[in-house]
Amino acid sequence: MKFLAVLVLCVVAIWAKQLPVHAKSNKAARIIGGEEARAAQFPFAAALNVQTATTQFFCGGALITNEWILTSAHCVNGAVTITIRLGSNNLQGTDPNRVTVASSHVVPHPDFDPDTSVNAIGLVKLRMPVELSDYIQPIRLASTNLPNSAAPTAIGWGQTSDADPELSSGLNYVGLAVLSNAECKITYGNQITDDMVCVEGNYNEGSCIGDSGSPLVVRLIGGQFLQHVGVSTFFSGNGCESTDPSGYTRTYPYVDWIKNVTSIDTPYGRAANKVLTREISLPAYEYVSLLSIWNEQSVVSAKNIGARIIGGQEAKDKQFPFMAAINVETDNSTYFCGGALITNEWILTSGQCLSGAVVLTVSLGSIALEGEDPNRVIITTSEFTIHPDFDPTTLVNDIALLKLQVSVSSDYIKPIKLAEINLPVILTPTALGWGQTKDDNNDLAPILNYVDVGVLTNEQCQLTYGSQIVDSMVCVGGSTNEGSCYGDSGSPLVVRPLGASSLQHVGVSSFFSGNGCETTDPSGYTRTFSAAIYVQTADSKFFCGGALTGNQWIITSGNCVYNAILFTIQLGSNTLEGDDPNRIVVSTSTYYLHPDFNPETIDNDIAVIELRMPVMLNGYIQPIYAASVHYGNYTETIALGFGQTSDSDGDLSNDLRYADVTTLTNEECKIFYGNQITDNMVCASGNYNEGTCIGDNGGPLVITNGKYFLLIGVSSFISGNGCESTDPSGFTRVYPYREWITNVTSS
Repeated sequence: MKFLAVLVLCVVAIWAKQLPVHAKSNKAARIIGGEEARAAQFPFAAALNVQTATTQFFCGGALITNEWILTSAHCVNGAVTITIRLGSNNLQGTDPNRVTVASSHVVPHPDFDPDTSVNAIGLVKLRMPVELSDYIQPIRLASTNLPNSAAPTAIGWGQTSDADPELSSGLNYVGLAVLSNAECKITYGNQITDDMVCVEGNYNEGSCIGDSGSPLVVRLIGGQFLQHVGVSTFFSGNGCESTDPSGYTRTYPYVDWIKNVTSIDTPYGRAANKVLTREISLPAYEYVSLLSIWNEQSVVSAKNIGARIIGGQEAKDKQFPFMAAINVETDNSTYFCGGALITNEWILTSGQCLSGAVVLTVSLGSIALEGEDPNRVIITTSEFTIHPDFDPTTLVNDIALLKLQVSVSSDYIKPIKLAEINLPVILTPTALGWGQTKDDNNDLAPILNYVDVGVLTNEQCQLTYGSQIVDSMVCVGGSTNEGSCYGDSGSPLVVRPLGASSLQHVGVSSFFSGNGCETTDPSGYTRTFSAAIYVQTADSKFFCGGALTGNQWIITSGNCVYNAILFTIQLGSNTLEGDDPNRIVVSTSTYYLHPDFNPETIDNDIAVIELRMPVMLNGYIQPIYAASVHYGNYTETIALGFGQTSDSDGDLSNDLRYADVTTLTNEECKIFYGNQITDNMVCASGNYNEGTCIGDNGGPLVITNGKYFLLIGVSSFISGNGCESTDPSGFTRVYPYREWITNVTSS
């Protein structure tokens, strides 16, 4: 009986045992007997560099949503970090279409057996969703088991021959034929199980070392799209170029498991929780932010045509029991809007939805607009109140209340709590509605849809939408095919603040871009607590970041104040240069360095600068609170600073910038930095080229508790491999020093 060789490529010597043989080498390789793929031919192909606690190796994979990779369990078993490359067929050289991202976590199949290669399938979640393009697209999962009559294609960067262990610089593919499992057992015996499939080509065609995790794909008869039907798992111990077949783990038996892990809502690769299409939203009034979507040149009202959330997913029963579907009748037209139940007899919706209304028919308790549903309640009313300052031209104060004729309540009908604060930028709210699915489809969605969105600042909104964005508005945004559209007017924007037990209503959908629902716009960000610090010592000058706490103190890094004699500090502006009426500049020479700061090990790297007099707080200058609790691993945070934007450009950024980063365990951090990492430190990592750099030292790492921002870290160190490496950035934890900070600043 021949033995199997698992296709993982590692940085240690090749070794073997009966089943399977893990093929390990310090080189990688390509599909045997194949040809090079064209750009965008297989836009789902993913190259994975895997790091465990003891070794590194290469695998392939396939993008199945905008944030999940399907690969082999051999590739993720024991993985600490994985760097994923998408969008390019080339492993080397420059490619403007290449995107490199880091993994968030990995999920091997719970029944994976590394000795028998049974259930050898795994998933990798990206730290954040990737933007889809012609060069980056997910593949659909298998809709049926791979028939023996099919002619699938294997792809990968694996070895070209047994004698050449080098990775192929270009993606390769080869057409293969499917064997029955009975035929495969002639070669490999009872090691072959029903979850495996064997394929073969000519004498020198098939998969090899370095192809593990790579997809087997097929376009079934009558099918329009390629489907993912197998994960490369093993090859013959007789070598890649033998006539023995290659082995794959079938995809179809695991589709339900994949859907459960990733929340994919169909077996065809549609992503569940994407980053949504650009929207604009307005916080109107003291307790609520109004979701709005418009363009400076063209404001499109949401009347007359009904439709659904762009790029979202369907809601489940009782998931959003406050949702209301509103059919509006005026003297000369009818149209559809959404709304939210905020008490047992009041609906919160958009002012434009009720302007001119004569009769309103409200449906509650059902996520479906049509068909039988015993939980649905339909109420007709004509009583409503539009905000007295609503302007139908500018859509300022676009908010209204609708009163039901009777009080309603059930397990499927429950009110939502109103927002207690204005929507913080750091939170990720959810937009809801039955609106249009895309610009060229005007039909209402039969089922309620929802999608997560990111929050922007008004200053950045005004760069795109002009002066129509006023103080009562806030912007949200995301990817190209996600957002709200016709028919979503009046529907809620909701969020669950950190620590809160229930969702809160933070926005009312009001308008969208005249360029269409599926357009994108730039996103932006503002932080009022950030401080720019110019430091002067006896023999040098340098730049640091910091964060205002109270009205007279700056928290920064110990390295920033060590041997300093003068600080010049800018507050109130997101730019270092140019006119800004909100900027104030103050000087001081008073600082308090932590008494246990060690400039060699960078332990206890924290300090406080005292301003000569308190600053006046306003909308542009606000303090941040120091964290009062320890935040755990894998916390989503934001790093801010004016530091370098690349290793090759030594200039500071003129604009305050931010990066979404996730905290790691100290054990993970020690893989990069060794025992220099202490309990007082925390590492954080974002995408491949996202993190802190030179000039960001002392800058804040922040999170929100739903009411205000919290300072949880101070930028302390970066990797010697450069800012754009995959190595994490290092921060000093703030929580262990909270008592020291309080003692210094209160005295």
